[in-house]
Amino acid sequence: MVSACAYSGAYPTGYGRYTKNTEGLPEEMFDRAQASGFTHFQQSGTGAIRKYYNYVRVTPMVQQLDTLGQAWPLHDEVAEAGYYAATLDTGVRCEITVGEKIAVHRYTFPEHRSARVVVDLSCGGLAIDHGRTVPLRAHVESLGHGRAQGTVVVEGVPLSVHIEVDTPGWRQMLWHDLRLIEGGTRLDFDRIRQTTLRPFGLLFLGPTAAGQSVELRIGFSLRGCEQARDNLHRECGQQPPAFDVIRERTKERWRDHVDRIEVEGGSPARRQVFATALYHSLIKPCFADDYRVPDGRYLAGLTGRLVELLAEPVPTTCLSMYLAPHTAVVGEAVVAARAAGFRPDVRTIAKAVGSDVTNVIRSCLREGRFGAAVALFTTFLANDQVIAVSEYTRQEIIASAEAVDAHCGTRLADECRARVAVSYPPIDTSAYLDLDPARVDAALARRGLDRDGYVLFLSRVARAKGVHDLVTAFARSRARSAVKLVIAGNGPALEEVRALTRDDDRVVLLSDVDDEEKPLLMRGCAAYALSTKPEPDFVETFGIALTEKMLAGGGPVITTLTGGTGEAVGGTALIVQAGDVTGLAAAIDRAVLELSARERQLMADRARAHALSFDRARVFDDLFATSALR
Repeated sequence: MVSACAYSGAYPTGYGRYTKNTEGLPEEMFDRAQASGFTHFQQSGTGAIRKYYNYVRVTPMVQQLDTLGQAWPLHDEVAEAGYYAATLDTGVRCEITVGEKIAVHRYTFPEHRSARVVVDLSCGGLAIDHGRTVPLRAHVESLGHGRAQGTVVVEGVPLSVHIEVDTPGWRQMLWHDLRLIEGGTRLDFDRIRQTTLRPFGLLFLGPTAAGQSVELRIGFSLRGCEQARDNLHRECGQQPPAFDVIRERTKERWRDHVDRIEVEGGSPARRQVFATALYHSLIKPCFADDYRVPDGRYLAGLTGRLVELLAEPVPTTCLSMYLAPHTAVVGEAVVAARAAGFRPDVRTIAKAVGSDVTNVIRSCLREGRFGAAVALFTTFLANDQVIAVSEYTRQEIIASAEAVDAHCGTRLADECRARVAVSYPPIDTSAYLDLDPARVDAALARRGLDRDGYVLFLSRVARAKGVHDLVTAFARSRARSAVKLVIAGNGPALEEVRALTRDDDRVVLLSDVDDEEKPLLMRGCAAYALSTKPEPDFVETFGIALTEKMLAGGGPVITTLTGGTGEAVGGTALIVQAGDVTGLAAAIDRAVLELSARERQLMADRARAHALSFDRARVFDDLFATSALR
């Protein structure tokens, strides 16, 4: 695809032909420049940037709709600030320009009785490994008279568009799964998953004379379709055509920057790579994980990248999931950006999980290192908004702060009590819902397993996860004659567990389960057991694996009320006391041998309903409710 972003004009992404690479000349994926359409994306301030690329693909066509997605060679390309043009093999001349929050396309068609402009709202991401993305939910509405609007929720962010096309005599229709919907005016998708996604969008079609141009105008917003429409009318006015006006306006805004640079020497391929890299440095961030300084100090590289992002005048929210190093890096970047005079419009949020504020500070207190505990607290509280991953974690933060206060005379506990709120872990529920039964059966067959034929442990194999107790309890249970025990995962206790179960043919160890197989194994099990228990260096502050299992379905969850696990399961699991091996064996027997089919289904339904409250779109909507995302 070819992308266009605000102010820069359209441009071949570089990923369209070359692989992702930050050193030297990248490898070619294709031997020619080609495009399946022309797209736009949101950029700074949206987090994992590749997730937001290439939504709203527009494709001019003279073929049937079912050929959408085919890539055509590009001829006679022109690229400059504020403008991109190329001719497709079909003879359509394509031109794109953009404004601050709008895009204007102009397509010049050959003579044809059924030319069309197709807008695809379902595809996004990059044509590289792990680069494709799927919207979480969407709607699109045909308003008639060449007007349409829609919203796609991309990684929790709602990207809205308002589209206008002035083509008297043309028809406009919605389409789904490459089939036209005659007479339809609205499509709604409340929950989209990788396995259920079918392409969808709208199109405009009608006859063209040779050389006839069609102008399509798009307004963008993260605040809804009405704001997208207002953005479009503010920049374009309401008297088309607008292409040449917008092109010249954007060119003027970029002339000051781009005209200062002259490039000499090098092969055409290296000049193209250099131009793409130059563009990235000016407007489009790359992946932070590939950003480094020459001596390999990754933290300095990450801080520097954030400073560059904060230099752009875009409302930004920085959410850090760990105090070390993420929160410290964000804090340093904000201080540096302000010291440099950039005036970043930024809101910082720090989220405390068990591995830093609670477990790390508890370790500091136990070893008498109060200075380190104070430093962690002040780093945490320096953020605009501070949150904990569970109510248990919030209470642990307050208790730890009280201990620091008692030793140091600080007043950290009062501030923690007043400011720390709870925001549960955001979970990609789409990966666990509506699993294809055939895929579940195939995954189990590959492992030599049967549906409801095993009790599953799928987590980090560590003593704090209760895996030793589970092995002992399973050996004592009556259910072992009916089901196997599958221990899936890796961790420090794996070799101990392997030694414990070496002579037990009813125990299966799996150390190579990937993210795709995980929900399938969860769905097929007779019960899922995570008998976590507190250890000096670890307490389960929530229990994401428990909620993932509850979403996937299958047999009931067996767990302990340790740390935040009670919040994760919400009264929908079979509960045993931590360390109670006899009680754990009885719970396994109850789950496998005693519960009726109706009881199991009722438990599964209640568990799924509770787990859906942790859907990442819902969690992020609540979390960012006070942030002005535009």
